[in-house]
Amino acid sequence: MIANTLKEKYEELGCEVLVFDIFNEYSRLMNVMMEKLYLLSYKPVIDKIYGYLYHSTDKEDGDSLDRFYALFKDIVVNIITGFNPDLIVNTYNHRSVPLFKNTYYPDIPLISVITEYTLPSFWVHDSNDKFYVACDTTKERLENHGISPEKIAVTGIPVRENFERKLDKAELYEKYGLDPNKKTLVIFAGTYGVLKQLERICQGVDQFEGLQTIVVCGLNHKLYKKLTKRDYKNIIIERYINNIEEIYELGDFMVTKPGGTVLSEIVKTKMPVILYDPVPGQELENAMIFSKLKAGIIAKNVNEVLDSINYFLCIPESTELIRKNLEKLDYGNSTELIVRDSLKLIKDS
Repeated sequence: MIANTLKEKYEELGCEVLVFDIFNEYSRLMNVMMEKLYLLSYKPVIDKIYGYLYHSTDKEDGDSLDRFYALFKDIVVNIITGFNPDLIVNTYNHRSVPLFKNTYYPDIPLISVITEYTLPSFWVHDSNDKFYVACDTTKERLENHGISPEKIAVTGIPVRENFERKLDKAELYEKYGLDPNKKTLVIFAGTYGVLKQLERICQGVDQFEGLQTIVVCGLNHKLYKKLTKRDYKNIIIERYINNIEEIYELGDFMVTKPGGTVLSEIVKTKMPVILYDPVPGQELENAMIFSKLKAGIIAKNVNEVLDSINYFLCIPESTELIRKNLEKLDYGNSTELIVRDSLKLIKDS
């Protein structure tokens, strides 16, 4: 999504853009396996194993990591030398792109747009000409890895252009069948609908007075069917929603997983958020950064989710404090900032 958001802006400024997925180009089977492994990381026990593997990469020396990424050399080099771009934009923590730069395409500027608020070690490689990061914490971590401050720009993470458009809230209340006199809770189950114990959460939130809830199940059709069979009083169940900015406009606060993309949308919309049961690894680190900055609340289980919702309902000042802290993380139109700044590297190269 972030790659395509940037693509649209580059094309708007007259660039020809090629987007490719390295894993998919190398092996569609590998791509499917990577997706399955991602989904498995949300299972009990497996999430602990994922966390261990994630943190073990920080202890690996560069040569060990690079031996794995060398598998993708032919794919990466053939695509880049075939297209012969003036600029390479990396939006995934795949070391192959920077790994081969100095040998095969040394004169082409390379930037990395880090799509988390934390810093997975895969991103760090000194052949990048510039890094665009979500916040000062990410910048500090890059500097601790020896990256020069001059090569780092704090811009935030790009969000879709639709988040910049004006919306009519009254029309949206009618469209989604909501009561404008009630507070609205949004629950994002994630693109693949992986939020744990969602039925228990729904049972709990349905009991709150003066609260209505929208649950977005993403692409998990089984979850959607299961929840629509329940007789909820104040809950609307939705599938995957393309115009997700409309749901942000309606919400007063949210429960979600702390992935980089959804957090960037939260920053853009200043949505008070409860970060539910983050998986060890980048999710947990993202959540800890937001918690430390008082830009969100971490809830480890269903009871803590319900307690946090009650806290937001009973103490309105709590949501205002979070909104103010989210404001500090908003650096403007991140897409515009990144695209226009990165194009200067072409002129300078």
